[in-house]
Amino acid sequence: MDPLAIQMNIDPRKNKMIMNIVGKRKIEEETALVPSTSKISNNNVPSHLRSIEDIAENLIDNLIYVEWKTDVFRKSAYNPPAASLPGLAQLLSATSNLSIADKLGPMPNWPIERNISMEKEKQMLKQGLRPSYYNRKEKKHWLAFDLLTIIEYAKTFPVIHQLSEQDRIVLLKSVSLLCYNLQQSWFSYESKSDTVIHPDGTPPLTMRYFGVEYSKKSILPFMRDHVDKKEYCLLKAIILCNPATAGLSDEGVQLLTTERERYSRALFLYCMANRGLLGPAHYAAVLSLVDMIEHQAKRQKDMHLLLRIELPNRCRVQLIEEVMD
Repeated sequence: MDPLAIQMNIDPRKNKMIMNIVGKRKIEEETALVPSTSKISNNNVPSHLRSIEDIAENLIDNLIYVEWKTDVFRKSAYNPPAASLPGLAQLLSATSNLSIADKLGPMPNWPIERNISMEKEKQMLKQGLRPSYYNRKEKKHWLAFDLLTIIEYAKTFPVIHQLSEQDRIVLLKSVSLLCYNLQQSWFSYESKSDTVIHPDGTPPLTMRYFGVEYSKKSILPFMRDHVDKKEYCLLKAIILCNPATAGLSDEGVQLLTTERERYSRALFLYCMANRGLLGPAHYAAVLSLVDMIEHQAKRQKDMHLLLRIELPNRCRVQLIEEVMD
């Protein structure tokens, strides 16, 4: 995967983190072309002889690659109608669709101008009406699209394909909303917003119902603890690989336990290397973000149930219904 080929609003050559990884990849490629007189070449070092730190660093690099692709996918011109999205089983059985973003490029005409107060918008939605900006072709159904994004993100993990079909469905039904909330909060924090926003500049539906202060709560922990991108990527992988998900088979639990331990170990090593004596406390602080997003997910499911009652004729999206059930 070439990170410089990813469509981004900001020139990737100005991003120090990206260029560091590109540099390491180039060194690896050049080293592979140099004949070695050693019986063990640099590229064939057995995994048990590699340092734990090197393994953790490679793991983090791979997660950052996936996150870049995911971010490009979110910002792309790809915008399927929410009602056309299939359920979890069909999405998980299909090949990854992240690469479509490279073909379509970024969505034009963002950010979207709303020209309506949040309270007025809330009243219109309760009446079954749609604000005019909802009809713009650049406007995405963000709950549906971001859940789709999480499914595509999950399919980049080899462990997901090692699970049985039933285990994949059970897992993603449980963790998709958690990853969705973490992804939204990180994007908003990285965009230097103190409230949750979508890539097109619009606020989420939850802000209209729960208020601005509720939205701020999901950003404050990132600001308070100065969480960085590598820590976020590792936490997202930890949340995805949840062996405690109810309904998993014994084999699925074992696979996910092993995978989660890899990411947890990498996060701990990274915190220790970058935070010094504060490493253990920071590691605990990063993991504590899970409690916040679990609380968010519970409130969102409650809100979804209330909307079903208030708006019984509202168009339902299969993917959303399965995740919210």
